Amino acid sequence: MMGGITGPWPDSSAAGGIGAARLLYWSVVRTNRHFKDAARLLGRLGAGVRRWTRLPTRYPERRLAAIVSFDFVDFSRFVQHDEPRTLAALDAIFSHTIASLGRYRGKLFKMLGDGGLIEFESAVEATEWAVAFQHDLRRNGGTKLPAGRIEFRVGIAIGDVVVSRCDRLGECVALAVRVQEMAAPGSVALSDYVHQLVRGKSPTFFEDCGHRKLKNIAEPMRIWQWQPEEREPKFSALANVTEIHALKRAAGSSQ
Repeated sequence: MMGGITGPWPDSSAAGGIGAARLLYWSVVRTNRHFKDAARLLGRLGAGVRRWTRLPTRYPERRLAAIVSFDFVDFSRFVQHDEPRTLAALDAIFSHTIASLGRYRGKLFKMLGDGGLIEFESAVEATEWAVAFQHDLRRNGGTKLPAGRIEFRVGIAIGDVVVSRCDRLGECVALAVRVQEMAAPGSVALSDYVHQLVRGKSPTFFEDCGHRKLKNIAEPMRIWQWQPEEREPKFSALANVTEIHALKRAAGSSQ
């Protein structure tokens, strides 16, 4: 026996057995020390990484984005009247919404129970998607329930957003929600900046609703609104108010 290690050794001589035992003993000791040192080092590295990932980002990612806010009109009334059918219809609408976003390069980044928030790379694509969404809802007979026709308000704003993991933060997001609140049921409302960007690039007519006071927004903001087809004037895309009045006078004088 040597150092607590016992057993037969390959070398038949006593000296050879003692030498082999010593070699094995110190090899085991050194190996254990290396493992322990490595384990301590990995533990310290892991703790450091965990602390680092919990620290706030010093330079948060920012980018320009068009934000769409959409909201189910009178959701509480529909739920009180027929909750199962309302939730089933809402689930079908959300499924269709998500499936349609790829064509317009949109990303749904937040669900709000009876609505949601979507990020687009382009104001034009955001506007085209919003109008197509409202058209699809009106054509879909499944959106009619005993409590009435399901309608959504849609609002669009554009500006700088802060990217926080899967969320988007900033004044632009809050503004999109406030613009959406100004929209009539079944319509799409735009901030003035969005209208400037899509003017002449979309076949959709937007009516000038004037300057409106928005909740928690310091200055009144000019709002533009698209109405469903049956109430939509037959004028060229995104004409300004002066052009609209000129077209109306011309139409009246020709009759």
